[in-house]
Amino acid sequence: MLNLADYQIVERIYNSRNSEVYRGVRLADQAPVILKLLKADYPTPEDLANYRQEYERVKALESKLTDISQVYALERYERTALLVFADTGAISFQQYLQNFPHQRLPLALFLDYAVKITAIVEQIHDQAVIHRDLNPSNIVVELDTQSVKIIDFGLAWQLAPQQRGLENLNTLEGTLAYVSPEQTGRSRQMIDFRSDLYSLGITFYQMVTGQLPFTGASGLEVIHGHLAKMATLPHLLNNEIPVIVSKIIMTLMAKVPEERYQTASGLLADLALCQQSHEKFGDIPEFELTGADYYQRFYIPYKIYGRGHELDRLQHHLRNLTTEPGQAQLVLIAGYAGIGKSSLVNELLHHFHGWDGYYLEAKFDQFQSHIPYSPILSALRSLIRSLLSPSGDQLQQIRNYLSSQPQERWLLLKETIPEISLLSAATTTDGTQPIREDHHQFLVALQQLIIAFTRVGEPLILFLDDLQWADGASLTLIQTLA
Repeated sequence: MLNLADYQIVERIYNSRNSEVYRGVRLADQAPVILKLLKADYPTPEDLANYRQEYERVKALESKLTDISQVYALERYERTALLVFADTGAISFQQYLQNFPHQRLPLALFLDYAVKITAIVEQIHDQAVIHRDLNPSNIVVELDTQSVKIIDFGLAWQLAPQQRGLENLNTLEGTLAYVSPEQTGRSRQMIDFRSDLYSLGITFYQMVTGQLPFTGASGLEVIHGHLAKMATLPHLLNNEIPVIVSKIIMTLMAKVPEERYQTASGLLADLALCQQSHEKFGDIPEFELTGADYYQRFYIPYKIYGRGHELDRLQHHLRNLTTEPGQAQLVLIAGYAGIGKSSLVNELLHHFHGWDGYYLEAKFDQFQSHIPYSPILSALRSLIRSLLSPSGDQLQQIRNYLSSQPQERWLLLKETIPEISLLSAATTTDGTQPIREDHHQFLVALQQLIIAFTRVGEPLILFLDDLQWADGASLTLIQTLA
């Protein structure tokens, strides 16, 4: 338990990979507080900077907004950082939902909370801030007043006056079950205010159905759901939900940002119409959505135009992978720089809803062509990490396959793919058996590792971008796989 001189700890209320959150009392004035501790014993400068940024951002917002968490201080605790927030006695919506049958809200209560939450999101967006981690754990409700607040601005981003959004950094940030497709790190689309609206859609979906739209035994399955699967319509899971409310939620959860609500104010207008109709007539007839959804900024859509024939051909090859197990296919997409080759592949995954499998993206760089296999190794490391949350039958099958192969192979890969030690116990040695450095054996080991992911009955797509900058070793691997 956390031991602080200036605070009395009451209970730990949250524990994640990066942070621990406690409820306590400030001894100086007996004020109830929430303490958010950076978990690492030796945090990186980036971790400390993120805590400082969260403190400054919340401090700036709380002077303009009343429905967000109020921060008291940023303090040092031993070698790490501690954020101190006001404690209003609220509980998270995740906890609140457990008080209802099937963990879903009655329609009238849902509409009430949906309007309140959306109004706060609208105010946050008006300050040019993207929250980037909206989910039921970061929305709290005060039981006495039924008021709500939004907390945890650890990933929030303040846009500059002329900044359109955040460039995709190919990393996943946020809570996996609620992240938008563009936040998964596997989409080339920019992260903007509409990403928050997608997360809000997942949250609303859970509030009315009592379940998440996309689940799976591994993180990859959840990511694939965000990218390519269509969720079951909410009114089919809960017949108390009117079709129009179901349509609002599904519009929020559209895969492509241009097909979602563009603003929180547009969403709020439609929710308010639903609430007024339900209170007045006890029913909500259908109406045209997004009638008040006018965005103040000009966005060029990410849609692909005039590539229907090429997209159909790619979908044909992808279907072959799912209907003909054991097949290997190589597809080359050629064209001038900037013509949209990468965008075409990205569009493929958004349009193909019948595919379950692994997707790897490796982008070659002309200034790193002297490093053999570099992008492919990086993609494999990312894939292995994503498999580990949480583990399931697929992960065990991969481990079983690796254990059936000559174990010295995995020792060869350990230096370049350290994560392989999480899949195979053969990556430790007592030093009595020297490891022979052999490029051919390394190539075979790398090939077998890739094959391991196809042994669980699901296809694997390896998208190699900017192939013209590929090193000779990578081209040899591609030739061997094909």
